[in-house]
Amino acid sequence: MAIVAGRLALAPRPLALALLPLTLYAYLPLRWAAVNDEPMGWGRFFGWITGSQFQDALQLWAWWRDPTRYAVVGRLFVAEWTWLGLTVALLGLGWLAWHNWRWAAVLATTWAGYTFYCLNYYVPDLAVFLLPAHLIIALCIGAGLIAVSVSASQLISPSAPLLLRSPAPLLPLALFPLLLWHTAALWPSIDRSQNWALAEWGTAVLAQPLAQNGVILADSEKIAPLFYLQQAEGLRPDLAISVQPDEAAYRAQLTAALEAGRTVYLARYLPGLEGAYYLRSAGPLTEVGTAPLTSLPPTAEPRAQTVAEGIQLVGIELEPASAGVAGHTAVTFYWQAKTPLPETWHIYVRWAGGSPINPAGQHPAHNYYPTTAWKDGEIVADYHLLPHPYPPVATADIQIAFAPPFSQALAWQTVATVDLPAVPPTLPHGRPVRITAEGGAWLDEVSWPPQLRPQAGLSPPVLTAMA
Repeated sequence: MAIVAGRLALAPRPLALALLPLTLYAYLPLRWAAVNDEPMGWGRFFGWITGSQFQDALQLWAWWRDPTRYAVVGRLFVAEWTWLGLTVALLGLGWLAWHNWRWAAVLATTWAGYTFYCLNYYVPDLAVFLLPAHLIIALCIGAGLIAVSVSASQLISPSAPLLLRSPAPLLPLALFPLLLWHTAALWPSIDRSQNWALAEWGTAVLAQPLAQNGVILADSEKIAPLFYLQQAEGLRPDLAISVQPDEAAYRAQLTAALEAGRTVYLARYLPGLEGAYYLRSAGPLTEVGTAPLTSLPPTAEPRAQTVAEGIQLVGIELEPASAGVAGHTAVTFYWQAKTPLPETWHIYVRWAGGSPINPAGQHPAHNYYPTTAWKDGEIVADYHLLPHPYPPVATADIQIAFAPPFSQALAWQTVATVDLPAVPPTLPHGRPVRITAEGGAWLDEVSWPPQLRPQAGLSPPVLTAMA
C-alpha cells in the first residue's frame, strides 16, 4: 500500500477488507475441536498456518548453493507459458512500469517473492506454490497484449472507426474462443476428480492394526494422504507421521523413537537397517523392530510348506481385492528360516502361468531384508501386490520361487488359490480391442517409432498382444 499510494494507508475500511480473507483460518480451530474433542491451542494454530511441519524442506540458501533450482523453476514457467508468453509478459511489465511504476513495482516484487520461495523449497509439488507467480504473469501478459494493441492502433488512420483505433476493449472477446478451446483440450489432462489412489492407499494403511502411539516415517509423496486423513478425518490420531529433509534426519528420528519404546513404520526406503534391526512388512509399510517376530498374528492362515533350502512358508494372509490399490490382490507371506542362510535368495511372485511381478526378484519385506540377515527361527512378514490377471478369471493360483539373484531357471511352487472379484471385461489402461484371435489372444497395442529420419522408410510396427 505504501508503494502504490505513496504513503502507508491504515484507514479502517481498507484495512478491514485486506484482513477479511484471513478469517478463513477460523475454520482450523473449529475443525480441530470437532475431530479431536480438545481445543487446538495457539501453538498448534500458529504451526498450521505457517506450515511448521514442513519447515525442514525450506533451505533458505538454496538459491545460492544449488544452481539447478533455477532450471527447475524456470522449466515450470516455460511449460505453462512458453517463451513467447513470457516475452509478452516482460513486455507488459515494461509497458506498465512506463505508465504506472508503482503498480509494476508491486507486481514484480510479489512475483519475485513467490519465485524466491520456490527456489528454496524442496518439495515434489513445487508447481502448487508457484500459482501466485503464474497469476502475476497472466496479468503481465494481459498488459503486454494491451501494449501491442495500443501500439498498433497508433498506426491506424485517425479517420478509421473507433474500435479499430482503440482495439483494447475487443481483446477479451477475441481471446475468449482461443481460451475456451485451450481449456477444453487441456481439461482431461488436469482432471483429478477420479484420482483417489493415494487417498485409498492412505485409508488402507491407517486401517491396519498398527501399534498404538507408533511412528510413521514417510516420504514427501506418502506424507500427504496419511497426514491429511489423520488431521482432517481423525484417523489414528495417536500415530506420529512425519517427513524429514534427509537420510540422517530419518535415522535420528528412527533411533530416538525406538529408544523411547515406540514402534516405527517406514513409508519410504531407508537403507542400511538390515542386521541392526528386525524388518518385516506391515501391509504396505515396513516395520522396524528391535525383537524378532516369533509367532503368527491371528489373521494369518498357518502353513507348513518348504519353499527353499532352509526356508519355510509358515503362514499366509490373502486380500483378493486390495483395499489400498484397486485392481490388485494383496498377499502377505510369513517366512521362517529353519537354519542360518549363508547366501542371498530373492523372492519371485506371479500368477500361475504368467510372468513374475518383478522379473528381477527382490529381497523380502519390500526389498529391505536380505535372507542373509534373518535370524534362526525368526518369522519374516513379506507383503506383495499382484495386479489382477487379464483377461479376467474367476480363480487363479499364486506361485512363488526362491532363487539366487540373476537366476534364469525358477522352481515355481503354488502357495494359494484366490477367488478373484468379478470385473467388467475391459482392457488394461482402457485401450480398445482391435483384434481377437483364435485361442484367446487379444491384440492390445500397436506402436511405431516416434521419430524417423527424413526419407527413411517406415519400419514394421510393434504389436503387443495378451493371451
